[in-house]
Amino acid sequence: MGFFLDRDGTIGGNGGGVHPFFFTLYDFSGKAILLVPKWAYL
Repeated sequence: MGFFLDRDGTIGGNGGGVHPFFFTLYDFSGKAILLVPKWAYL
């Protein structure tokens, strides 16, 4: 099993391609990611 999070527009960014140096998470992303069970990490 696994868990996939799309980066741009899902956990941060502005919905388009953002260079990693300029990427920022949404305010809720950290707490939401912590809800993912440990078995889901690849």
